[in-house]
Amino acid sequence: MFRVDNVRKTGKIKLVRDDNCDIEHDSDKDHESTHVPLGDISAVRWWHRLVVPRTRFKIQSKVRYVDTKGRAHDGTVTKRHRDNTYDIRHLSDDETHVENVSIDDIHPISPWLQVLDKFVLALHKCVQHGGLGVGSKVEFQLDETKWKEGTIQKVRADGKYNIEYIDSDSEDTKIAHKIEKPQIRRRVWSRSISSITTTFVLHDGMRVEVTCTKDETEFIKRGEIVRSHGDDTKCVRFDDGKIEKHVLASRLRPLSMALCVGTKVDVTVETNSTFKAVQPKQGTIAWVHRDYTSVVLEIADEEEQILFGHNPFDRKVEALRLQGKPVNMISLRGYSLLRNINMLCNLVAEAFVYGWVLFGTANEIAQSLDVLEATSDGQNVAAMQQWYTTLANASVSCLMAYKLNNVNAFELIISAISHPFFSNQTAASLQASPPYLLLPTVMMDRYWLMALLFAKCVAFIYILVRGLQLLIRKGSAVTIRVLETRLYAQDMLRQERLWFVLWCAMAASSCTLVCFGSIQTTLGYYCLAANRTLSLTSHAFDISALDIRLTYNSVNELLDNVTAITVFNLYRGLCFSFVLMGAHDFLIRIVLFIPAMAATALSWVLVLASIELFIIVQHALLWETGHPGLTHTHDIAVGCIVASTWLCFVVYQVVKAFGEHNRLLISHHGQGPVQETAMQQAEEGMLGVVAQEEAHALRAEELHIQSGLVQCICAVLVPGVSFLLHVVAVFWLIVGVSLLHNRNEIPLPSKYISTSLPICCFWLVLLAIASLISCCVQRKNWKLLRQARGVLRLPVLLP
Repeated sequence: MFRVDNVRKTGKIKLVRDDNCDIEHDSDKDHESTHVPLGDISAVRWWHRLVVPRTRFKIQSKVRYVDTKGRAHDGTVTKRHRDNTYDIRHLSDDETHVENVSIDDIHPISPWLQVLDKFVLALHKCVQHGGLGVGSKVEFQLDETKWKEGTIQKVRADGKYNIEYIDSDSEDTKIAHKIEKPQIRRRVWSRSISSITTTFVLHDGMRVEVTCTKDETEFIKRGEIVRSHGDDTKCVRFDDGKIEKHVLASRLRPLSMALCVGTKVDVTVETNSTFKAVQPKQGTIAWVHRDYTSVVLEIADEEEQILFGHNPFDRKVEALRLQGKPVNMISLRGYSLLRNINMLCNLVAEAFVYGWVLFGTANEIAQSLDVLEATSDGQNVAAMQQWYTTLANASVSCLMAYKLNNVNAFELIISAISHPFFSNQTAASLQASPPYLLLPTVMMDRYWLMALLFAKCVAFIYILVRGLQLLIRKGSAVTIRVLETRLYAQDMLRQERLWFVLWCAMAASSCTLVCFGSIQTTLGYYCLAANRTLSLTSHAFDISALDIRLTYNSVNELLDNVTAITVFNLYRGLCFSFVLMGAHDFLIRIVLFIPAMAATALSWVLVLASIELFIIVQHALLWETGHPGLTHTHDIAVGCIVASTWLCFVVYQVVKAFGEHNRLLISHHGQGPVQETAMQQAEEGMLGVVAQEEAHALRAEELHIQSGLVQCICAVLVPGVSFLLHVVAVFWLIVGVSLLHNRNEIPLPSKYISTSLPICCFWLVLLAIASLISCCVQRKNWKLLRQARGVLRLPVLLP
């Protein structure tokens, strides 16, 4: 290694002199540095390779380089230049040859990376929408009006595609050249089902888009159907007042919402003159804000200056009119029978899920209040005496019977000495006058249970108010067949928050299970209940979910009932929530019900196993030490609960990302992207700061769609620094369960090892695959994809 012009380089010594050397560069064997001082030369060590990039590629070596547009290409080095640049021939096309590629843009391709690329490419072809290759079956827009089926024949160097298809008119095989990626979509089962539920019936008075041709150039005009003819043609009145008769139905597509870019509307503006006055004007919508509260209008007026209030760009949607009608209303008339059924079924499904969650949460709160009431007199001597007298066995008999059935004689003596019953007492005095022990002054389980009940009550009120608000508005929309865009957009955002509150309420319910198990252990230690650990799943599916208040004869039955009800509601509630989040159409939600059950099982199995693990640890250490304090062993069990809950939240995020991707895909292919001209104007800031931010968000959504479902899920699993939390949570579960299992004083059944370790290994494999896929994606695209998740805001989808 030597230094030339304050730059470190590597090479081979060609000639040695007394005080300097001639060195051949590794970057170019024809380039030599002469008379390099000996003080600037040092031997190359292994750690130098970590800081000095590889600068020499042999002829015919396979490399990967990044062009000026940020796209990666694989090729073969054909020539090296003195200025440390290379000529590369593409592997995909021998005719493509690039010259003078900088060394900073070139990276070697290792054999394992080639195998990994092939694996990822095959995986992308199976499950994602973004990776399109030769031979992929796709649908594409040839004339921007109708989707055609075809097969990709060639992927061009500029990112466009040549697609082979069969012409429906002549039934000949043709090739469409230079088709851009936004005009292509994969043929997916979900889109096929979606197309069934989104068909329209063209009727009089319906807003439509008409495909027109002028000078061999096709363009879109918006209008309204005035009359239908017997030959299935329509008479259309355009927004500019012109009327065209006998328009073929193939040239029409419904336009349910007039509030879109390019619509000409009437607006009343204030003139800038000596005397303020209002004047009706006609303008064109240049941009629609994402919340549908205001738009950016383009109004051409050469005579006088138009004032638009405080903001020179935005105008309220309520002030806009189209042919005398407000443009902020979405007409639902003309929906087909299947789509009407889909709307009603979605409304019933959401009402059922929200009602189920509210009913289950109310039942849990009522049962938890019974638990608090049953344990509230733990410091009252008279109440404790009455409690002991109602037990089937006396206090000492209860203790002795439990010990004789579970431990040997030596352990019985040790445990009996540490138990409060035998503290400063003889056997004769205990049999003659059994003591009535008071519960600990501070039972933290009851205080934690009170805090969790308060949180569940707040969540119950929020779900009740928001759920009723959403259902009432959707029900009224189904009834009057009209939606207001602003309120509907707000409702969709509130629905996302409602889903998150649902998950938080279920997480709080799972924490109450820890309190119930701890109360059961404490009461069993004082012989006030059956001396056993609380089982979370033994009775969860044996109870009737519709019983409001179950009867009980002892605290044991009460704790068993409330535990079974809570676990039952956790499984059903999370499964139904996943179904609602994963899809928008009712038929797709039915198909996703089985995957939602699998995701629910993956979410709760580790959480419930960790909670039972904590209960067993607490029970064993309480009988060993004689006091209910926390130890380091308890901390390990609590860490397992936190780690499993975090992994449950990761599953929630994955399902949410799946639903977001589906909704973006339906919006992109159903409503179409925003006009490119409007996008460029917004990005340049010509339409205001808010429009500029929304344009960047739309670009992020396009990247989100093009990246595909697999990469979007990988962005959730490998989000950056949080990826370390995922790995730490998995390893904590593996190490923590193993350590607790190897402790002799804790009778931990082997089923926890056989359940937790395989699932943790599955998580490790899943995280490893996500990491490998993220490594194969270009760093720039991966960074943009992670940023896109931060600014992603789902579009408004019609019901």
